[in-house]
Amino acid sequence: SRIPEALVGQFVIPDGKSIWQDGILTQALKTEYAVLCLDELDKAPAVGNFLQPIMDCNRMTIAETGEIVHFAVGMSIGATGNTSGQGDNTGRFDDTAVLNTAIKERFAFDEKVDYMDYATECNALRRATSCSDGIAHSCCDIAERIRGQHDIEQPISFRRLLALAYALNAGIPVAKAFESAVYKFIRNDSDQESYRALVGVHFPTSFNNTGDI
Repeated sequence: SRIPEALVGQFVIPDGKSIWQDGILTQALKTEYAVLCLDELDKAPAVGNFLQPIMDCNRMTIAETGEIVHFAVGMSIGATGNTSGQGDNTGRFDDTAVLNTAIKERFAFDEKVDYMDYATECNALRRATSCSDGIAHSCCDIAERIRGQHDIEQPISFRRLLALAYALNAGIPVAKAFESAVYKFIRNDSDQESYRALVGVHFPTSFNNTGDI
């Protein structure tokens, strides 16, 4: 199947001669202190099922060549996911699935990554978008208010804040910036109403040419 080919490797014919080419997993297993990060594993549970026996015994046999590849010294495998392996039925994270408990238990620990603190998020916005302090602080202020509302199911992400800061820094009017960078990504109508209410009260209606309120 395509999953083992991408991870394990495959025979290729670069100059008319068939040779074996290691996949990304095989390369990582052979590299000391390598870290293989499987991004959004809950969108590809078949990959987790494929890795389970490999992570169990710290080695992999390449069926096509017979080579047994052992984990190199310090090599580790990590994974990310938007649903903590629980899947999603809200429509926020399409195509995610529940991960088998067995594969989740093959990882040493499970850590939830929270939002950045206020100062770090402001600095990240400024560095990524070159926006003014006024725009950065206004974006982070409204983010804190939105995330603090427990009845909002879809809090604003840093990715949406980036898009908002880019739009505002480009001189796009506040109302239009929120429509294009934030509101159209909020699936829940109730959440949209809450967003609009908070923005209407707590976000500046405009910025001057230097990005200040």
